[in-house]
Amino acid sequence: MPDPAFPISPTIGLLVVSAFATGWMTGTCWVRRRQPYVAELGVLAFLAFLWSLLALLYHIVSEPGIQHILLDLRYVPITLIPVAWVVFSWAASGVSELSLRGRVLLLAVPLMTLFLLATNPWHGLVFEGIAERAGTWGVVVGHEFGTWFWVHTAYSYILMGAGTILMGVLLSRSHRRIKPRVALLLAGALAPSLINVVFLANRALFDYVDPSPIGFAVTTLIYGVCVFRFRVLELAPLPSRALFESGSEARLILSKDGRIVNQNRAAEALIPGLEVGKDVRGLVRELWMLRGAEPVRREIRLSEVKTPGWFELEVAGIAIPGPYHHEGRAWLIRLKEIGERKHAQARLESQLLGATERAARVTSAMGSVQRVFEPRLEGIEGLADSLLEDLPEEASGFVLAIRDAAGELREKLAENLEKADATADGAPRRRPSRAPVPRSAEGPRGTDTPEADPIP
Repeated sequence: MPDPAFPISPTIGLLVVSAFATGWMTGTCWVRRRQPYVAELGVLAFLAFLWSLLALLYHIVSEPGIQHILLDLRYVPITLIPVAWVVFSWAASGVSELSLRGRVLLLAVPLMTLFLLATNPWHGLVFEGIAERAGTWGVVVGHEFGTWFWVHTAYSYILMGAGTILMGVLLSRSHRRIKPRVALLLAGALAPSLINVVFLANRALFDYVDPSPIGFAVTTLIYGVCVFRFRVLELAPLPSRALFESGSEARLILSKDGRIVNQNRAAEALIPGLEVGKDVRGLVRELWMLRGAEPVRREIRLSEVKTPGWFELEVAGIAIPGPYHHEGRAWLIRLKEIGERKHAQARLESQLLGATERAARVTSAMGSVQRVFEPRLEGIEGLADSLLEDLPEEASGFVLAIRDAAGELREKLAENLEKADATADGAPRRRPSRAPVPRSAEGPRGTDTPEADPIP
C-alpha cells in the first residue's frame, strides 16, 4: 500500500523535476544558440524534455485510451535521443565533422522504428501487446516487447556507447588543466545508461515507471554546466581537420611522388578535378615544379584553375611518421588568392609613376626658369655693385634694395630646385650669394677714393 505521506511515486516526482530542468535547459540553449555546440545540446535537451513531459502526463492521466496514445508518443523522443546524443558527442570530441550523409544514415534505424511503431497493430514487431501491472501507487500500463524493440534497444545502446567513447577521446586529448571538467562530461554521459540498465534488469524496483528521462535530465544539466559555466568545449583542442579547413586559402598535401594526399574545400573549389590519389602534375604543374629542399614563398600566376589570376604560393616540406621509425616526406602547399592586392598594387604604381612624371615636369620647368632668370639676376647684382662704387651713401639705399632682392630671388630658385633634387644641369647645387661690397669708413661711397673726387 502506498504511504499516505507520499500520495505519488517518488519516481513521478523526479519526472516533474526532470521536465522542468530539461525545459529550462532547452530555453537556455535557444537563447545562446549562436554559440558553438549549443545547437546540438539544444536538440538533446528538447528531446529529453519531451520524453520527461510525455512520461509525466502518462502517469498523471488515468484514462486508458489517452495512456495508450501517450505510451506510443513517448517513443518519438526515445528513438531520436541516441542520434542527438552521438551527434553532440561527435561535435564536442572534435574528431572530424559529421557530414549530412552520416547524420541521415544515423537516422535510418530510428525512422524505421517509428514506421513500425505506427503500423504495429498489423505485425506486432515492436510491441506484442499491452501489459497491466499492479504497482505500489496503482495500476501501471506497459508493453510486452516485440522483436524489433530489441533491435532498436541494441542500436540505441551502440550509439550511446559510441557517444561515451567520443567523450573519452575528448578527455584523452584535453589539456591536464581541464581534464577534471571533461571528466565531468564523461560522468554525465554514463548516467542514463546506468539507470536504464538497472531499470531493464528490475523494472519493479522503479514501480514499472521508466526512469530513463531522469537520467537524461541529469546528463543535460551536467552538459549545460560544462558548456555554459566551465566553457569546457571552448577550451578543448581543435582537431587537425578543423585547423586544415580553417581559412579561405587552398591547402594541399602532396606525397613525395606528387600525388594528392589531402585537400581542403577551398582547394576543391579552386582546382578542377582535385581528388585524393591524383597526380597534381596533371592538374597544376606549377605547384609541383616549385617544391624544393627549402621552403618556398612567392607570388605566382596560375592559369589552370577555375579562377585564373595571381596567388601567393607557399610550399613547405613536412615529415610524416612511418613504420619502423622511418619518416616519409610530403609537401604542404598553401595558395592564397591575391588578385585584389595585385590590382591595388598596380593602381598604386601607376599613380606613383604619374606623380613622378609630374614632378619631373615641374623640376624641368623650374630649371628652365632658373636658366632664364639666373644670368639676369646676376647681371642685376653686378650692375648694382658697380653703381654702389660711384653713388654717394645717401643715394645708395635703393640700389642696395634692388641688389638684395635679386640675390634673394636667385637663392630661392636654387633652393626650390634642391628640394626637388634637381637643378638646371641635373645635379643639385647651390650658388653662394654674392658678398656685399664693404664700405670704407673714410669715405661716403664705401671705397678708398678721396672724398674730394668728383662724381662722374
